[in-house]
Amino acid sequence: MDFTLKHGETYSIYMNHEESEAVKTAVRNLKTDLWKTMGVSEETDCGRVKIFIGTLGVSEAFDSMIDKTKMQDEKGILRKEAYLHCIKDGSLVIAGSDRRGTIYGIYELCEQLGVSPFYFWADVPVKMRDELLFAADYEKADFPSIEYRGIFINDEEELEAWVKNNMGEETIGIRTYEKIFELLLRLKGNYI
Repeated sequence: MDFTLKHGETYSIYMNHEESEAVKTAVRNLKTDLWKTMGVSEETDCGRVKIFIGTLGVSEAFDSMIDKTKMQDEKGILRKEAYLHCIKDGSLVIAGSDRRGTIYGIYELCEQLGVSPFYFWADVPVKMRDELLFAADYEKADFPSIEYRGIFINDEEELEAWVKNNMGEETIGIRTYEKIFELLLRLKGNYI
């Protein structure tokens, strides 16, 4: 059965309460992106469309849904920061080999929805869509080929001036770093 989410529909996200705070933050951003791009809202446990999100090792029930071999190397070792998208019984499943892998899988879906990683920093408009459709055999597994991927803030003085005018902080602080780290994770980076 295909996975279909139409404009204005309701959905439910299922995630173990023991997931890391970083994964929970990415899920909150996904919910915002779903609202911005499709006008859909979450209905706890009663949405027609279901999305399951989890990190391997957090929940045995979730782990049993996943073909871990898709995130393993040729020796059968789980890759770092890998993720898997797949369709199970008409539901979208996003799995990560570790918490960053789960986050990258979430943000991959956000990008497929039409939300650029630079939506905040470059004012990239969010694209509205009528439908999100994945065929029943849809599957995407990915992992980084380079261990350290990151950004360097080259001109902190200019950023600090911008922060004072736009973020309500006297210096580069928590609100600004939240947006910097969100950008880093949306770009599937791990180093600053």
